[in-house]
Amino acid sequence: MIWEMQTSQAAEFARRKADLSEVALNMYPAYRFERVEQREKPRGEVYWQNRWSEAGAAVGWEGANERPMVALKTSPIWARLSRFGNPYPPFDYGSGMGTVDVDRATAVKLGLLDDADVIESAPTDFNVGLTASAQGVDPVLLAKLKNWFGDQVRIDGDQVEWAGGAS
Repeated sequence: MIWEMQTSQAAEFARRKADLSEVALNMYPAYRFERVEQREKPRGEVYWQNRWSEAGAAVGWEGANERPMVALKTSPIWARLSRFGNPYPPFDYGSGMGTVDVDRATAVKLGLLDDADVIESAPTDFNVGLTASAQGVDPVLLAKLKNWFGDQVRIDGDQVEWAGGAS
């Protein structure tokens, strides 16, 4: 399960990165949230509609529609919907739910943007927000970690956080 989750997250991150390129983002600015893989015992439509509604309410429906379940690719609803805090699938363990591109005309029709709007997206690091406990780690090893990665890591007490970027 761990292998499947990690490979799925990496693949979906790469897909999202391509989807957020300037041309792709402005041709297909939104995603529809729907079942993309079948499951033996799927969580029902009501379960996912409730999760979607909770996530949308939490972000004030910024760039998102309640029904149909469509939101701009840049909407904070995606990270809020995710059990893992990622703005891309998988959104939960073994869910089978994912995203499908929505074209610009449909996004405009749903009121998610105006026809003349140009959407911009800031690139993100795959490991943004990645933290690990350093509890019990020898300070000499932590110093080596800092030396190897420089400003790419932050060490705060017993926490190590990946800051990304180049040192």
